[in-house]
Amino acid sequence: MTLKELGNKLPIPLEGKDDLSFTFKSWGLAEEKQIGEIKRKIQYMGPLINEVLALMLVKCAGQDIQKMESYQQIAFLSDMPMMNVLYMWIYLRYDQLDDEIRLNVTCPACNRLNKEIVASLDGLDIDTIETDDEAIAKYSLKKPFKLEESDADPIKVLKLKRTPWSCMDTANDEVTTNQGMIMDLMFRHSIIGWDDEEGYADYDLLNNKIRKRDIERLSRKIQDHNAGPTLALEGKCKFCPSTFYRQLDWSYDHFFGSSSLPMS
Repeated sequence: MTLKELGNKLPIPLEGKDDLSFTFKSWGLAEEKQIGEIKRKIQYMGPLINEVLALMLVKCAGQDIQKMESYQQIAFLSDMPMMNVLYMWIYLRYDQLDDEIRLNVTCPACNRLNKEIVASLDGLDIDTIETDDEAIAKYSLKKPFKLEESDADPIKVLKLKRTPWSCMDTANDEVTTNQGMIMDLMFRHSIIGWDDEEGYADYDLLNNKIRKRDIERLSRKIQDHNAGPTLALEGKCKFCPSTFYRQLDWSYDHFFGSSSLPMS
């Protein structure tokens, strides 16, 4: 469904929770000053989002967030599926600022720059999950491998859970701008076992054994399993008949700044 259709409801179910709604307080100058102080102290994107959501959320999934201690708020968010937290981050912008967002996009077809394109978050695609009966997914390797050369049999199937938001705790600018590092991070926090085994794994060893043939497919499998918002906006080129897709820039300064608002 779309963001407008889903509204203030988490797209991914939480174990033991029937109420998936969330609400924000109203954002004024007092909150602006508090967020400015948060930004001064925190550089990593994940912890920044944690602190801003902890400040702005009133209730989430039946929990009174403002009655929690600070460490409880962060733990509550960190344990959530990654895409639930990203959805709330996007919805915070939608709820407090505007559905419209200004973009400059180079058309991939005609290579001309579309300036001041205005898109709406209303139509952002959200993949929702009704029940969590299939919380664990399986990925069959195209190129099975042995974790240790002495192993009797190669690993053929990887078991995946939905990536928790905690994977973003250490995602600095170096990581978020390096596709290989992002994949490594996602694999570490999503793979929980293989074949009939679950539990501890040496992820340095495991991830380095996965070949290109599986890297892209595994990454797509994790994205599909995670569900949640599609972090791209669709638009029409001004100069040719083509449709383009622009990755949503959800960094704080752009997403919540005046540069993302329409000029008029």
